[in-house]
Amino acid sequence: MNDQARRTAFFDVDETLITVKSMFRFLRFHLRAQGAPDSAYEEAAAHLRRRAAEGVPREVTNREYYGLYAGCSVEEVAREGRAWFAQELAAGGLFHPPVLDALREHRSAGDRTVLVSGSFPACLDPVAAHVGADAVLCSRPEIKDGRYTGELTVAVIGDAKAVAAEADMHDTGAEPADCHAYGDHASDLPLLTAVGHAHVIGDDPVLAERVADSGWHRLKGIAGHTPATAADSTAAADPAAAVAASVAPSAAPAGDPLGELARLSGLPGTPEQPAWRTGAELLLRYLGRAAAMVADGYAAPEDVDTAMRLGCGMRGGPLELLASIGPHTAQAATEALGLPADAFARLGRAPVAASPAPLAAGAGPRTVREVGVVGSGTMATGIAAVFLAAGHPVRLLARSEQRAEAARLAVHRALLSTRMPRDEADRVLERCVTVLSADELAGCDLVVEAIAEDLDAKLDVLTRLDRACGPGTVLATTTSSLPVARLAAAVSRPADVIGLHFFNPAPAMTLVEVVRTDTTAAEVIATADALCRGLGRTPVHCTDRAGFIVNALLFPLLNDAARIVGEGRGTVADVDAAVTGGCGFPHGPFRLLDVVGTDVALAVQQGLRRGLGGSELDVAPLLEELVRDGVLGMKARRSVRQHLRPA
Repeated sequence: MNDQARRTAFFDVDETLITVKSMFRFLRFHLRAQGAPDSAYEEAAAHLRRRAAEGVPREVTNREYYGLYAGCSVEEVAREGRAWFAQELAAGGLFHPPVLDALREHRSAGDRTVLVSGSFPACLDPVAAHVGADAVLCSRPEIKDGRYTGELTVAVIGDAKAVAAEADMHDTGAEPADCHAYGDHASDLPLLTAVGHAHVIGDDPVLAERVADSGWHRLKGIAGHTPATAADSTAAADPAAAVAASVAPSAAPAGDPLGELARLSGLPGTPEQPAWRTGAELLLRYLGRAAAMVADGYAAPEDVDTAMRLGCGMRGGPLELLASIGPHTAQAATEALGLPADAFARLGRAPVAASPAPLAAGAGPRTVREVGVVGSGTMATGIAAVFLAAGHPVRLLARSEQRAEAARLAVHRALLSTRMPRDEADRVLERCVTVLSADELAGCDLVVEAIAEDLDAKLDVLTRLDRACGPGTVLATTTSSLPVARLAAAVSRPADVIGLHFFNPAPAMTLVEVVRTDTTAAEVIATADALCRGLGRTPVHCTDRAGFIVNALLFPLLNDAARIVGEGRGTVADVDAAVTGGCGFPHGPFRLLDVVGTDVALAVQQGLRRGLGGSELDVAPLLEELVRDGVLGMKARRSVRQHLRPA
């Protein structure tokens, strides 16, 4: 095995790693979410089982299964998949403990872990994110124009599992003799024989014979799995409701809550260790803030999770993590650490926050063709590039000819940053017209204000746009810290104002926080949602509150980390390990502080403290000290991690 290669462990999923047949369970969920009667599922499942009983090969029935999704939106099915997974987690018993333990042991040993299944990404991606798998080898339905055609491009069944695993080992340089595979059915035999270490789950007669003949390792099979009942009925029509149901408290945890948290979370160490307890504090405060968002009706569970996955590169969202730990366990562990636990209790009493009512009611979006962008900085030019790449003519308003010319060049660079060929970027840029007066934006269907975070300056811009733009023009602000309602109050038509918080760099980041106020019109919300999707972005919806979703969860976590280290209750290494292992972030808080800058973190945290109140949001003295001493992170070439490294 070469120096770069890592040993790989391949895991079949259905009835090996998990205790259910994901394809059938998810199909029921999907059909209910689409408003179909239960008889629709029963008929489809009966047909597939009948075909299997007739001896039709699995490869054929697998293709027939995917025909049931013909015409469905890929994005919507993926959203249903995350909700389905959260429901199954909440019901309990989803994972097969011996196999899950084996997977975790492989990960601890530094092995790659890969899921191999005839199921498809909608079902498998949430499973992979939850267990931290490095890759998924699975069936791939054909997609055209964002919808499933009902055909398959790749089927990973039987021999194809072995082919996929062999290709993966070849690509990574792993030596087959060193690799492991886990399976429960005779159809997994090709996969099991493709590696040096085979592990059989249960009592399949074909595999049992190989265990006897070859000395393969055998693990206990699945005794049975009780279907989710209450959660099933909650999920009947609303996947978002299923996510909320999955995090609603149901039963008190048995035994020691800190021990339960240690078992169910990825926190390194044990509860007896001070570093573990500070890590648990970081995790539970983070989960509590996410729970409060849902309990307060501020954002839907799915939107919170999607925002953190896309905005921070996380494996899974906080509500998914809370569902896997169990809200009662989280509440009891929080109380055991002497921390406020009210958010977890309120979560079970809260009404479900789903998509905005106007979207649910089917409010039609306005037509948006030509777009105006106000500003000439990095965010404004990046947003202009996103609109241009999607085919919209753009009018870019700058303060001077010099700034306008510089902004045009920046837009061109932003287009090239997306790997657009230069000749195509040149053609696309021709649709961008720079202007110097707000009056020249009068014909735009939507105008995005993307200037610096200065309240007076933004109010001035919106007032001028209000006068210049005709009735029906949507006025959007990209503010990340100012109240959208305060900006909307400055215009004569606040119903047309909405927040569109793009993330930097806009050409690369697909997340957009869509922020509605109490006065935002239903069709304006629908317009923003449709527009974002048309740009290839993922909108998440929330009401107007300091920090929206991502900043309101990320920066208090960074502030908590600074407080713990500043008080001497943990080291940078302890805190980074807790946040990556327990909270699911790709990087620790002090690396993130190096990237975003301590001055930015301080400003955001001060804004959250003013906007939301509460002593738990008080700025950590260490954060203020770092800024005062000029330790601002990479942009100042003064690393926070190096500054805090023990002498």
